Amino acid sequence: MKLGVKKFYMVATTSEATWIMPEYPIGKVFLFESSLNLTCRYLQICRKWM
Repeated sequence: MKLGVKKFYMVATTSEATWIMPEYPIGKVFLFESSLNLTCRYLQICRKWM
């Protein structure tokens, strides 16, 4: 919240069918993940939304 984040959106990464774009517009994306594999997966998910 200190970064100015107003909404949080959590994504289940196990099934591509759940990678549905949120109903509100996406501006900046901040990823907080310690796993390189999951970071790459999150980037793939966000890329589908563009």
